[in-house]
Amino acid sequence: MVYAGLPMGSIDLRADIDTAEDLEQQIKELKLGKAFAFGNGGMGVDFSGKDLVVAMMQSGMIGTYSAAAPWYRLMRNDRRSMSVAERKEEMLRVNEEQIFADIAYIRERCPHGVLAANAMDVLGNFDNTIDALGKTGEVNMAMIGAGFPKTVAKQLEKYPEMMFVLIVASEKMAELFARHTARKGGRMPDAYYVELPQHAGGHLGITKMADLEAEFEIEKIRAGIKALFPDKPVWAAGGYNYNDDIHKDEVEGVFLGTRWLLTQPSGMPNHLITGVYLDDENEVYADDSSPTRFPSRRIKVASEQLTHDELVELRQYARQNCAACIDAKKRKCALLDRKSDELPDDRVPYCIALQLANTRMAVEGVEPEHPWEKSKIYFTGSGITTIRQDKLYKGPDGELIVPTVPETLDFIMNNDRPSGGMKNPVSSLAS
Repeated sequence: MVYAGLPMGSIDLRADIDTAEDLEQQIKELKLGKAFAFGNGGMGVDFSGKDLVVAMMQSGMIGTYSAAAPWYRLMRNDRRSMSVAERKEEMLRVNEEQIFADIAYIRERCPHGVLAANAMDVLGNFDNTIDALGKTGEVNMAMIGAGFPKTVAKQLEKYPEMMFVLIVASEKMAELFARHTARKGGRMPDAYYVELPQHAGGHLGITKMADLEAEFEIEKIRAGIKALFPDKPVWAAGGYNYNDDIHKDEVEGVFLGTRWLLTQPSGMPNHLITGVYLDDENEVYADDSSPTRFPSRRIKVASEQLTHDELVELRQYARQNCAACIDAKKRKCALLDRKSDELPDDRVPYCIALQLANTRMAVEGVEPEHPWEKSKIYFTGSGITTIRQDKLYKGPDGELIVPTVPETLDFIMNNDRPSGGMKNPVSSLAS
């Protein structure tokens, strides 16, 4: 199916890619910016997992597998009797095994679709993840973000068949990476993925909260990147939820996150989609309580807030069960800093691996026994406040429903942003 009228041409959803030669040609056109890149952003842990990726690819889009923490289920195991070294060794082993299993699962169902995978430089499994993705020989794109990846340019030389896509929030980041690579050697990116902090969900590509007050304009950022690298495509993410959103900017591709999170095959349990994401009572806000201290955007559910004593118990468990998921050589985990215990409860860093695992593994009607099993994180783009009103999520009797990927795609391509609706307002900032 072709959706026409875009600034850079049309979106040709290539569900008919059925040979290796077709796939090779599609990748070549994506590198040249001749094919419009359209797909899902990587959402960890396992929210853009194998089933969502398959559904995206079967609908002719780029499926982005989250390789952020495929080992996340380990966080629900009590491993306090193990040493930190033993826990990390187990994490890396399971990380690689799960990547191999998930990519095989995807390729059995979509042997010739365009498969991307995102990885976060700041994580302790990053090098292991890049090698695992490359060794599969089945991943078409490696999307790299969350930090300044100093080693990946050299590492990706081993895997020339994978496109290298650098995730940035500004043209300055693209320029700094180019300077570093010129000094140290390695591959330059094949494409740039610009994630706009004022609209994106999860970690926002900025280092401090004050940066949210800055203007991040895709036109300016694209122009800056094109001035440096005129032949490289620039893709955009953050705030693209409707047909007119996708049409408005002169970019070579657009990726959506929250829209695909709110679908049947995503890793977000359906009862949390309807009970958290689609509930108008739940506030959207940004803060820097991530253990990386990078600002992030998420949903606050008042009924799920832990007491002070429960937070103390959660922190104690998380520290004793730590998998060293954040690479201490690149960024110190703020949760492990005992000085953070002196902060107010709403400023104490959360355990991102544990609490995202709790979200992913939540079972409707099952009440967790311990505080460390209760607390969850709900990352979202700021556009959720508008999305909640869409008829896409309403059943015949007004009940909330969770659509499929094809239903969501059809809605996006045939509906503009509601008239009079705000254009993805910057979320309120938590104090």
